[in-house]
Amino acid sequence: MLSFKLWIENEDHELNWAGAYFKTGVPVEFKYMRNTKSAPNFATKDHDPYQQKIEPHGRYMIQHPSPDNEFELQKGWESGIASFQNPIVIPLNTVHGNTYDENSWKSYLSKKFGGKTGLKLSQAIKKAGYDGIITLGIGPDGKPYDTREIVDLRKIETGL
Repeated sequence: MLSFKLWIENEDHELNWAGAYFKTGVPVEFKYMRNTKSAPNFATKDHDPYQQKIEPHGRYMIQHPSPDNEFELQKGWESGIASFQNPIVIPLNTVHGNTYDENSWKSYLSKKFGGKTGLKLSQAIKKAGYDGIITLGIGPDGKPYDTREIVDLRKIETGL
């Protein structure tokens, strides 16, 4: 079985979209947008539709869809420039049309880092040398077509 680092390096997850090139281990700078208010917790004891119980901690954002065109953001949203020196670039889900299930990026990273979740998962990813997670939407042809969830890990302390 390949180590997580080798799996990432052997996969061909790359995308040139909205003015930026995304590939694992390749520095990238892009315009982002994010809601400054934390998302509500939808997880209950028996139901976790967005896998919030396992998701890594960090600053969540999306890539600005039109970096050359300014438009007014909704109240509570901000935009700016993000730069990662060594991001992980992976599919949002390995099954086209699915989002949060056993094939999601959150499940995959948790499994690859020994079942860690939340802050411990972020610390393990950061300790492995990565400073961001960039997920890609995958089309029915198996090729990426846009960015999805992006997590900035730069301010996570490894503490392991």
